This record gives sequence, C-alpha cells and structure tokens, in this order.
Amino acid sequence: MHVKSERGEILKKKKLYLLIILILSVSVAVVVYYTAASKMRDRIVDEYIKTKTNKLSKEFKGRMQSYENTIRLFSKWGQNGLINLDDTASFERAFIPILSDVKSIYGITIIENTGKEYEIIKKDSLFLSDFYFPRKKLSLIKYIDRQGNVIKNQKVNQSKSVSEKYWLKKSKVDTDFIWQGPYVSKLFNQEVISISSSWINKDSSTVHIAIHFLLKDVFRTFTKIDLSDDEYIFLLNDYGDIYDIPGINNFTDTEYSAYSSLNPFYRIKLPEVAKAVEMWLDNQKDTVNTVAFKIKRNNYWAKFKFLNKQKPFYLMGIVVSEKSINSKIGKNNIQILLLSTIILLAGALLMVLVIIRSNRRLRELQKTEIRENFIKEDIKKLARLPEGKTLEFKSTIRYNLHTEKNDKAIEFAWIKGVAAFLNTEGGVLLIGVNDDGEFTGIEKDGFENEDKALLHIKNLVSKNIGVEYMKFITMFTAVIEEKTIIALVCKQSSKPAYMKNGGEEQFYVRVGPSSTKLSITQTVEHIFTHGYKQIVTLH
Repeated sequence: MHVKSERGEILKKKKLYLLIILILSVSVAVVVYYTAASKMRDRIVDEYIKTKTNKLSKEFKGRMQSYENTIRLFSKWGQNGLINLDDTASFERAFIPILSDVKSIYGITIIENTGKEYEIIKKDSLFLSDFYFPRKKLSLIKYIDRQGNVIKNQKVNQSKSVSEKYWLKKSKVDTDFIWQGPYVSKLFNQEVISISSSWINKDSSTVHIAIHFLLKDVFRTFTKIDLSDDEYIFLLNDYGDIYDIPGINNFTDTEYSAYSSLNPFYRIKLPEVAKAVEMWLDNQKDTVNTVAFKIKRNNYWAKFKFLNKQKPFYLMGIVVSEKSINSKIGKNNIQILLLSTIILLAGALLMVLVIIRSNRRLRELQKTEIRENFIKEDIKKLARLPEGKTLEFKSTIRYNLHTEKNDKAIEFAWIKGVAAFLNTEGGVLLIGVNDDGEFTGIEKDGFENEDKALLHIKNLVSKNIGVEYMKFITMFTAVIEEKTIIALVCKQSSKPAYMKNGGEEQFYVRVGPSSTKLSITQTVEHIFTHGYKQIVTLH
C-alpha cells in the first residue's frame, strides 16, 4: 500500500498539467504558425509568379496568333493568284508596310519549286529586296527606303541552293502553317524562327512562303514586366539554352546564339538564373511545380512554363526572391500570428482553469492548523469539521467511557493516530472532543492540572514513538464551554516514525479519517516514495 500526501498530489498534478498544457499550446502554436506560414508563402509565391507571367504568356499567344493569321493571309493571296514572282514590285508595295509596322518580323521569303526566289529583309534603316533567277544564277538586289523609293540597284552573280533553307526542308504542302526553329540562319547570322506555308498554283507549281523573326527581336518586343533587382524573367528552350533576359544587354548579335545556363556568364553574373535552370533540368523539366532553392542563405523560387502548350517551342522561366514578396508575406503573417496567439491564449485560459480547480481542491482540504493567538477560535472551527486525513477527535487521554476506567487501549488509539500523522502529512489531534464534535473535556482522565496531562502525553509519545519526534509536535490547551481541550498539532516527520506495541514495531499512516497499519512491504514502499529526508530502516 502506497500513501502520499493529498495536498502534495494535488500540487504535483497541478504542476504536471500546467507543464503539459504549456508544452502542447506552445508546440501547437509554433507548428500552426510555421505550417500555415509555409503554405501561405507558397500560395503567395504561386500567385505572385502567376501575376507576373500571365501577361507575358497571354501576349506571346496573341503575338503568335497574329503571326499565324499573317501567314494564312499570305497563303490565301497565293492560292487566289495574287502572289506572282514575275511581279516583284507588287511584293514590295505589300510587304514593306508590313515589315515597317511589325517590328519583330525580320524578313519574308517566297520560293517556287523551280528555284525562283524572292526575299525581302530589314537592313538597318532600309529594306533589301533580293530577286533570284536560278537559270541565270543572278540576283537582282534593291535597297529601298520606308517610303518605297529605290535607293540602289545592283546585280549579283551567285548560286543559291534551296536545300540550304532550313525552314524549307520541313515545309509541307497543303498544311495550314508550320513553325520552324530556332535555328541559326546563315543569311542573318543569328538565331531565327520561321513560320511557313505552301500552296499549289494553277500551273501545278508549288510555292512556299515564310516569315522570319530574329529570336531576340521576338522576345525583346514583349511588354516589360516590372521586376525588382533580384527577380528575373527569361526565355529558354527545352534544352535549357537561354535566349533572352529582359534588361540584360551584355550580348552582341553574334554572341546571342543559344546561351546555356552553364555558361560562365550566368554562373558568375546571374547565379540565380543558372541555379534555377540546373534544378529544372534535374527535376525532369517540371513545368507544373515551383522549385525552391537557396543561394547564400537567400530564398528563391523558380517556375518554368511553356509560352504556348499547343506549340511547345519555347519556355518562360521566372526567378523571384523572398525579398520581393516579403511585404505580401508580412501582411498575411499578421493573420497567422493572430491565430497562433489565440492558440496560446486558449492554452493560458486552460492553465488558469487548472489553477482555479487545483486551488479549489486545496481549499477543500481540511485546513488543520491552530494559531497561537487564536487557539480557542481555531479549536472551535476544527471541531465543526468532520474527521479526515489530517483531523482526528478523541474524547479522553486514558479514560474508557464505557468501562469507566483508565485503559491502555484508549492511549494506544490516539498514540497510533499521532504516529500516522507523523508518517503522512501531519494533522491535528483534538483530545476532549467526541466523534460528533462535541466538547467533552479531559476532566474524567483525573489529572491534577493541565501541565500533568501534557506531561503524561509527552511521556507516552516519547516512550511509544520516540522522544526525538516531540520536535514535530506542538501541544495547546484551551477551556471551551468549561471543558479542557488539548490539541496536538503534528507536522510531517523528516524520518519514519514507528510505534512500539509490546515487543513489536508497527508503522501507521493516515488513510482518510483512520490510522492504518502497513505491512513490512508496504512500509518499505512508503518510505522510499514518501520523500523522507532521513531514512531509518526497520529494526
């Protein structure tokens, strides 16, 4: 049997519950904060990237659509007999305004299966018109200003091979249009993309037409997107070659050919872009998820997206830093912080409720104490309480009210009560008070005076428990209702208290309103769990 201080148990549980609530509430608040903050940050990043890229993607699709509409228009002209390579003047009148208005179109080429070819391209502030006659191996070249005036004419003997036309190799008759590239054009000496279409004339000759765009012009004519200093939007191909980064003008025309992210320029000057492309390639070219990475303890996110899923020629990459979205994160963090604060407040409220409940239970325990200046008042107060773990009543010291004689059993009854108090958590023994709390007094014990009665009690305690235990006992006397009452106030002993009963030592503890004897096993368990400052072994 294991008996502990009820007050101590309440205090112990109170501390345990408070600690558990504190740990749980703080842990939940921290987990909620960081989990919600992480999700919120990811959402903000996705929304931020989406906002930045949607306009560019939409403009790209619109621009691609306009190019496709243009090539369809040219194809309709041809099918209706409006494009005739014998009338180059009409081409110049038709194409020069188009080349002037659409800055991204660099040139237009028309080729018959006979080898006859007409090409007009932008050349500085002029237009260069080249009409090639395969039989004569002769080109008629004109330099024309924007008003259509011929500035210069010349004839050049040369041989042109249709097989050299990259875009023509993949052209197909009776198709709406075909996108080609990017490829390096020998004529332009740059990265070029082309869109081509073909038709068959009434004389069964096949005609191919292509519109050419310099890659850098197509991409750099996009509407600029507002970017902070540590944000980048760039265009690349499926191999990770970067074609353009708005605002980066470190390339000459000859350098502009498909720069790889592994190039030292990116490694040194734009490590954020190089890292983003590397991770994208390592992640199997994921165009769905956002990639997170760090450079020098700074957080970055990158997203890659096909500019047009139906025509997956080019991708757009975007890199944003945590700095650029900190203001947005900060606003949302306030809400998350508020939620975490509510969790902490709920934990604090629960702790308050535990404290209130514990304190109530402590108050409910019998407050068995007697103050030196209020002996009579405190004894009266205790007499109104029921007997319990820390309070016991005895009618007499030695007198048996039933046999009307002094009786050792009467002395034994309250002495074991004293021992039990010493071994548990202390308590008050009122002698001269019956079980109903009525004051009967010790007069029937027959002592000459109060001092003799107190001396007798001291002697019995010293003999049966030990004189050294008297330091844990304070004795008070009071006359109440003309009856002499003795109160023994016992403190919890710092070492086990054994009661001698004949030749046997017995060990008592307080269990509820009674003193209970423990077995040897129970006694040992109690001693080593009760928290005595000094351990005394059984004799």
